[in-house]
Amino acid sequence: MATDRYTCSSSIDVDNIFVIPVGENKNIVYLPLCNASFYINNKGASAIMRFKKHIPFSPDEFEIQEVLNNIFLSQQSKIVISPRPNPIESNSISIILHQKCNLECSYCFAYEDRGKESLTFLSVKQIIDSWIVRKGKKSVTFIGGGEPTLNWKLFHYAINYIRQCDKSDEVAIKVVTNGTLLNENKLRILEENRVKLTISFDILPDIQNSQRKYHGNNNSSYTVVDTLIRRLRHYEIDFGIRSTITEDSVSRMPLMVKYVADNYQHVKKLHLEHITDDKLSTQYHKDYTHYFFEARNLGKKLGIDVYNSFTVAQKSIKHDGFCYGDKCFIPQPDGSIIYSFCHRISHVEKEDDNKIRISTFLTEGVHCPNRNYTYYTMPNKCNKCFARWHCAGGCLAERLSLTPHLLETKCEMVKEFCKRLLIEEMDFCV
Repeated sequence: MATDRYTCSSSIDVDNIFVIPVGENKNIVYLPLCNASFYINNKGASAIMRFKKHIPFSPDEFEIQEVLNNIFLSQQSKIVISPRPNPIESNSISIILHQKCNLECSYCFAYEDRGKESLTFLSVKQIIDSWIVRKGKKSVTFIGGGEPTLNWKLFHYAINYIRQCDKSDEVAIKVVTNGTLLNENKLRILEENRVKLTISFDILPDIQNSQRKYHGNNNSSYTVVDTLIRRLRHYEIDFGIRSTITEDSVSRMPLMVKYVADNYQHVKKLHLEHITDDKLSTQYHKDYTHYFFEARNLGKKLGIDVYNSFTVAQKSIKHDGFCYGDKCFIPQPDGSIIYSFCHRISHVEKEDDNKIRISTFLTEGVHCPNRNYTYYTMPNKCNKCFARWHCAGGCLAERLSLTPHLLETKCEMVKEFCKRLLIEEMDFCV
């Protein structure tokens, strides 16, 4: 929670004031810990920058000081900062049932790690037993590695067991699926168990079929998933579409929005997420920013909320930790189960990867803590960045996998997103 210095009438916290140029003689003054922002011209911006260096405002700049004082004194300054996450104490977990998949997606983070390892019915029960006793609302996500529904018996057992234990209806069950294996019977089971679906689908037929091919054959994955999405109109299932945007699809995001509006009128939310790849071109992050906002603006006209991890992050103030980790149970090739801070690093073979392994989950259903576990905090270079309160140092998996140059271009993209989203919000309120 914000400390008293942010509400003290005799003090304005200069470290909580950022001046962001956005055009000719136009700047944003942003106070993230006060949930406040406003436009100012270059003369006013210079006065604030001097004030940040502890040079007092001149008499003719008193109005700027009064605005800042009022902001810091207002109720807005009592914003709550999300505390540093404690994944060991979290009520939200993810479970990777196995590493097997029926597709060979070109951008899959787990493709090189894919193996035959799988949780057992007993280990799934023990994982659920160890977590569901926690008080309060809880959530569990079944996610890749592989395709969770490929072992339907194990997945069905897991969601059934959760609902049997969930006496007070406090558990949200989610599954991230490629959508190719869900027939009518399975959809009824998902509906009965109130399972929320995230369907990984790249929308445009040529993109879906080229990037999300079936393992071992050339059958169209587009046709199957398209049929599923149309079928979901007749079910009481909460679902959304998540598309991974690659260099092949980045310029076509507006077309993807138009395609959804024309073909899936019941879909009102569309997640268009950038890709993590250490082989990306240096232009990708700029293109993603440009075309995402073009798609987002088109979505507003068509009644579709186009969003991504940045637009979601912009709505909260974070201590550090961009996504707070997935607290994920992952089967390993040696038969063990690890409890890791990030599902995207599914095997812990490297030294840095091992540091995000919180514990080993033993066959007796208890945790054996990893003495090398390290919670990765926000880099020091981020401390004076205006976007740090939303970015919080960025995605941990990217920090461990991207080249320094790509991390830098990603950082610039995040700042541009933060700036554009501020403009979007301010112009909407005018």
